[in-house]
Amino acid sequence: IEKAIEQLKTGFVIKTPHLVSPSRVGSHWKELSAGNLLAFKNELQATSIIAFARRKFEELQIQIQTAMNSDGDLSAEHQSLLRIIGDDLIRHYEKDFTNREKMEEL
Repeated sequence: IEKAIEQLKTGFVIKTPHLVSPSRVGSHWKELSAGNLLAFKNELQATSIIAFARRKFEELQIQIQTAMNSDGDLSAEHQSLLRIIGDDLIRHYEKDFTNREKMEEL
């Protein structure tokens, strides 16, 4: 994706009308440009980060349910693991925290 973005930064645009259909929404189906590819790359990264955080959180939930103290408190280790997951999400979203779309995604 990076190589393609670099090539398209010169202003070159590839028209792709053959990809347009009623079920395909978005300008990236009409043309391939540096902007469209950059948006696609960002979407892939966001999806990957969310999927990774979700999987880690689900794994941790199972661990917590089986290892929770009798008084219902989380161990320091589990608190630390939850903090790491949260920090990863915040790190990804803090640079674009005012973007409503990003907030809805989170």
